[in-house]
Amino acid sequence: MPRFLGQVRLCRTVNAFEGCLSVRVLINALHSKSGGGFTYLSNIVPLLARDPQLELHLVLHANQLNQYEGLADFARLHIFRFGESMSRTFLWEQFVLPLVARIVEADVVYSPANYGPLMARHSILLARNSLSVVMKEARPTKIAYWAAVAFMTLVSMFVARRVVAVSNYTVSSLTRWPFTWLKSKITVVNHGINPEFHPGNGERGNALLAVGDIYIQKNYHTLLDAFCRLLERYPDLTLTIAGKPLDTGYAADLYATVAERGVGDKVTFLGHVRPSELCRLYQSCRIFVFPSTVETFGNPLVEALACGTPTACSNRTAMPEIAGDAVEYFDPEDVDSMCRAVEVLLTDPARRAELSERAVRRAADFSWVRCAERLAGIFKESAR
Repeated sequence: MPRFLGQVRLCRTVNAFEGCLSVRVLINALHSKSGGGFTYLSNIVPLLARDPQLELHLVLHANQLNQYEGLADFARLHIFRFGESMSRTFLWEQFVLPLVARIVEADVVYSPANYGPLMARHSILLARNSLSVVMKEARPTKIAYWAAVAFMTLVSMFVARRVVAVSNYTVSSLTRWPFTWLKSKITVVNHGINPEFHPGNGERGNALLAVGDIYIQKNYHTLLDAFCRLLERYPDLTLTIAGKPLDTGYAADLYATVAERGVGDKVTFLGHVRPSELCRLYQSCRIFVFPSTVETFGNPLVEALACGTPTACSNRTAMPEIAGDAVEYFDPEDVDSMCRAVEVLLTDPARRAELSERAVRRAADFSWVRCAERLAGIFKESAR
């Protein structure tokens, strides 16, 4: 049995904890370890805590505490220690987490992942991962993983009271026949953008920038092919990739490609980068390139838009819905198409300026405050 380590400390903003709160929300953060999941909770929890009708509880693994300890000012943290394998996490989530929800007398259990505890009362999911990733995989273990995620997503959606989707694309991808009836449970609530991402005043350098944890659907291998081709005509270009190498096998292939092509002095892998440093990268790069083949929203995309960065972007899945007319689009599986889009922005200052202005306007459509307000309403409705 996992050991309960207890609550770290009580929320400081809770003169309200004395009785005027009406909805107790248990947030299951076990799958929000990096990337978009961490970005989501670190932005949304402080804003939800402003609502005097909500009492927030956050369930974490002990290894997540350093990441999330700042949220102890806004929610009660419940820290547990157990084996972190996929199977152990699954069993803990399915059989122990519902008991935790009963102990804290949660009105709602919110899992900001495609699946959550099937036996939890008043379960709400956040559909934030596209199941189309399985179509990009050829590795048997990864295919099996995504097949399991797909199965758990559909079962969790079936038993959930409500499902929050981050884009209209997410809804359409999850409710194809014979699951069209699930649409009645789903509400689209876009992610927001942190105000620290804003246009800069400095000169832009010669770097192409890509941001996102390293997975196969991020399509960095095609970006490397396009970059090497562009180097033949623009030898001063560099490429910077910021993101954790979470798919270590795929990351190793990328590193090998860089070495084989002899571009180690031109390509930099930064790993994880803090938001303040990310903002500087967006503000100083020549062009932001978003080459993903599958995205349900794309936090780096809206961050780059908010910084006014000229952007070349994949035309697949949710990207056109999110970016609108504020980017130069390309086919992410066509190296020539990607090269053409980047080259337009390299050679046409007027187009760069035009897209930079459009980008800032487009980013204003996405707000964490509005996201939190809509989510709070869903919590209250679901607790009835």
